[in-house]
Amino acid sequence: MNTHFLRWIRRPSRMLPLALIVSSLGPVQIAHAQIKLAKEKKTLTEYFREIEKQTGYIFLYDQSVSAVIKISLDCSDCNIQQLIAEMAKKSDLEFKISGKQILVKKHKKGAVESKQAIPMTKLDTLVGTVIDIHGTPIQGTTIQVKGTKIGTSSDRMGMFKLQKPVKGAVLVAHAIGYEPQEIEIDGQNTVAMRLLSKSILVDEVVVSTGFQKRQRNKMIGNVSSITGADMEMAGVTSVDKALRGKLTGVYVNANSGRPGETGKIMIRGNNTMTGNGEPLFVLDGMPLQTGDVAGIGSNNNINSLLTNGVGNIPPEDIASIDILRDATAAAIYGARAANGVIVITTKRGQAGKDYIAYTGRAALVAPPTNHFNFMNSEQKLNYERNLYNDFHPAYGGRANQLLLQAENGTISLEEADRQIAELGKTNTNWIDQLYRPALQQTHNITLSGGNTQTQYNVSLNHQDAQGTLIENKFRMSNMNMKLSRNIQDKLLIDLNMYGTLKKNQEGVSNLDPFRYAVFANPYERPYDDQGNYAWDMTYRNLSTNLNNDNPLNYQTFNIIRELRENRMTTDYGNIRATLGLEYKFLKNFRYRANAAIDYTSVTTEDESRAGTYRSFAENWIAKASNLDGTILDKYNLGFFKENSGKTIAYTVRNTVEYNQTFSNKHFIQAFVANEISDKINKRFNHNNPIYLQDYRMTGYPSWDVIPKEVYNRLQLETLGGTYFEEDREVSFISSLVYAYDNRYVVNANFRSDGVDIIGSKNQFTPLWSAGLKWNAHEEDFIKNRFAWLNRFVVSAGYGYTGSINRSIYPFHTYTLSAQMYGNVVTASQFNFGNPVLKWEKKRDLDLGVQLSMLNSRLNMEANYYDNKVTDLLDEIELPISVGRASAKVNNGILTNKGWELSARIEVVKIQTGSGKSEQT
Repeated sequence: MNTHFLRWIRRPSRMLPLALIVSSLGPVQIAHAQIKLAKEKKTLTEYFREIEKQTGYIFLYDQSVSAVIKISLDCSDCNIQQLIAEMAKKSDLEFKISGKQILVKKHKKGAVESKQAIPMTKLDTLVGTVIDIHGTPIQGTTIQVKGTKIGTSSDRMGMFKLQKPVKGAVLVAHAIGYEPQEIEIDGQNTVAMRLLSKSILVDEVVVSTGFQKRQRNKMIGNVSSITGADMEMAGVTSVDKALRGKLTGVYVNANSGRPGETGKIMIRGNNTMTGNGEPLFVLDGMPLQTGDVAGIGSNNNINSLLTNGVGNIPPEDIASIDILRDATAAAIYGARAANGVIVITTKRGQAGKDYIAYTGRAALVAPPTNHFNFMNSEQKLNYERNLYNDFHPAYGGRANQLLLQAENGTISLEEADRQIAELGKTNTNWIDQLYRPALQQTHNITLSGGNTQTQYNVSLNHQDAQGTLIENKFRMSNMNMKLSRNIQDKLLIDLNMYGTLKKNQEGVSNLDPFRYAVFANPYERPYDDQGNYAWDMTYRNLSTNLNNDNPLNYQTFNIIRELRENRMTTDYGNIRATLGLEYKFLKNFRYRANAAIDYTSVTTEDESRAGTYRSFAENWIAKASNLDGTILDKYNLGFFKENSGKTIAYTVRNTVEYNQTFSNKHFIQAFVANEISDKINKRFNHNNPIYLQDYRMTGYPSWDVIPKEVYNRLQLETLGGTYFEEDREVSFISSLVYAYDNRYVVNANFRSDGVDIIGSKNQFTPLWSAGLKWNAHEEDFIKNRFAWLNRFVVSAGYGYTGSINRSIYPFHTYTLSAQMYGNVVTASQFNFGNPVLKWEKKRDLDLGVQLSMLNSRLNMEANYYDNKVTDLLDEIELPISVGRASAKVNNGILTNKGWELSARIEVVKIQTGSGKSEQT
């Protein structure tokens, strides 16, 4: 299926969807140093110099700021935020922190000035603009007169004003993510500065494991990353599409192609034969719930479409995705990490001016096409005629049926030939009848900003997508909110809220629509001459035991009618809240508490109109009466099925972390944590065998039509049922990292998980990993001899992760039926338990080499992995003499091994047109 993106805005060398983004500042920088100032009157510039000595911050201001009257500050033990608030209050100036720089300028309403202040005229003002290489304004750029404290910043349009410097002065522009730019002033009143994007060194990239954030040069394990900017450039609408084809060892397979459906993600092959093979998803540090939510009997594809939590996250909200592929990186997730871990970090607010961003995307998805060179109607009818003349089959296409009727005397041969000739005039392209170009659109609005104490990020997202199959449509709305508050220098509180509503509606047919569109006879029509549905008499396999006119044969089939009058509608709602509290104590210690609660509700309504083939084929009376799936039309009265499910889950985690660097060479990071989680799932379903769709009225059939001899065999449990499940888990985690001089890194992880569905003997499973890393490019002998080599890393890791199939129990289970035997309710199904059930354990061995050379123009990576899963759950056959035919036991072994090779070449590194700043 091909996707064509509509081009809404044009930029040099690339195509992007419509995007309007206003104001974006760099990451929040919080000073932890305590400042002491004597209580006395001083000018602001005197205070600035004193604070700079104690904190390392730099104040930027113009000459008008230095003319502010003297003020008095009393600070015996203050932080930088408190001082800025006090100075702003007493001076009526505006302060803004950008990295380690503090910009000071006059408040819009005017500042308190001394009588010596000299008003600025147009001739005294330098006006400028700051843009990137594509001409996009850069907000928040710091512009400073070199060698002075005079400076300002650009507004949302990239504009700035500054008291005109003397001739020969040099302006310096700094912006986060861009290379600094200098330009000499030669008396002009206007200036334009164009900044180049700054290449971030690979070793400087911060990787998130969900528990910690660590620089890549201190991270051991096979980790791949994608940034939010990468996804925005790709124009994707879901996380799985962002991963597809981007990373080695990560495979994404679509299930059915429904709009809004999340593809199945697999990392380094399958590691289980009976359980869930998908990776663990971690959102902002806390794992997402797994497992189906919808009611019993619901469509599995619908479950996958709606209840996959990762599908709730709009790409516009994502800051980064880190994929942990081996045990060295993922062992801290223990028994949930056998299939890999995908850590998603969403965007957070940044200190500075507030901004609003809008992004809109539209895509037109092309319908499938039939490239088979099939016969047209005339050719197909001639083929059927020849087949009839040679073999006289009892059943076949329209020509066969008409010639058989002529031979039996029902119609004349001339009439048969006339009708065959008439059929030859129709050539229906069923692909065009059942499929269409589908419009899919996404809209996202983000509000973000804050100050040094409070940061917020709120996003609203709406997605509306048609399916290429008629009657299919999908809608999703999200609201995500992140709020961070620094209560004091040592205490931080985070609150994240995620809300999602989804609605999926589709036409349903018992016959595969795509297969029908490919193989249905072209002489069949969707509508007759009066515009009514026309009946297809040749596609279905009618029973050879009955002639075509038998009333028990369904003869009014029309695929378009089936899709329009049989409908499945699913509504999904999810709300997730996470609360985090972080407290720094002693020296270099940090305690963090996290709690996540997740509530999900899913309801599916399956409607089948009376008279349709689906209602005929799935008729409850026919099945209950053992009528071989055939029934008179008067009993074809439709049906209505409803499945509902709700899940509430929570996870609580406590972590104590220690970080310290000694003598600028020895780095230690260690943490211990414990985690408890619980998930409760309740489901309900019911089936009404009679349904009047126009009035939404349901009912049950009369028992008079059911033979009395089959009463005891009626499957009454198919009319409804309930389900309850609870999963509980507790974990103990620890990790240690040591790095020497950024060259040698050692890492060890340990986790023990316990669950409630395994007996006490095997209830806990200890899992661990260890790894070594050598950053060879940091060695002096490498730097001196191989200047062209930018990065050379060798790593090795070994460890264990695990998994558990929660559908296998250590005790026996049975399903109650609606049948009685001697006043005792009987079971319709009995499942033997396994009292010696154990965890599936996966051993990982990973070896890797990474190279970057020629100013990072050539980047290569090679990884070898050897994974072995033991105690694999498998179903084995047993002698019938033991009383059961099979059992699921931990006796399997599965291995995955292979090489992952990747290379990235940057042939051209784009600079500005002239390679220099422009000036006017």
